[in-house]
Amino acid sequence: AASFQDTTRVLTEAACAGKTDYLMGFKENVIMGHIIPGGTGFEAHRKVKKFVDRDHEEELVFDFSDIPAAAAAGG
Repeated sequence: AASFQDTTRVLTEAACAGKTDYLMGFKENVIMGHIIPGGTGFEAHRKVKKFVDRDHEEELVFDFSDIPAAAAAGG
């Protein structure tokens, strides 16, 4: 249970900070159902250029002021 709680804490902090995970590791790719970065096909996988369009990343703005009202209303 402690490892699950730690994962939840890490994901919550990352989400609140607006961090991006580029899913470059083994476990991340297994969870997402992508090709894993290892094995006999790793060399071809490594040569593929990863495209991240940073020009279109939107600034994340969170407004937490209406959360208590929404919670009280049941939403």
